[in-house]
Amino acid sequence: MHSAGTVIDATGARQEWTFRTDASGPGQVLTYKEKDTDGTTVRRQQDFTWTADATGRAYVGSVVAAMDGVQSKSEQTLDVYGNVTE
Repeated sequence: MHSAGTVIDATGARQEWTFRTDASGPGQVLTYKEKDTDGTTVRRQQDFTWTADATGRAYVGSVVAAMDGVQSKSEQTLDVYGNVTE
């Protein structure tokens, strides 16, 4: 399993992902970044936190996003049927 992946589009902009590789959640996205063509300037970043429902199924519990110096956080709680409860 790979721990990271990068896509460079026709304009040279980059999208980078890092993935969880441990046994508790292999393949889950941890971080997503959009970078300018210089490869160093981050335009947008999202950090994902994973949690599990009462039956042990993993889902994204929160996302912290940053874009143009503004940061936001979204959180959710799901029931065993996948419905948002909070």
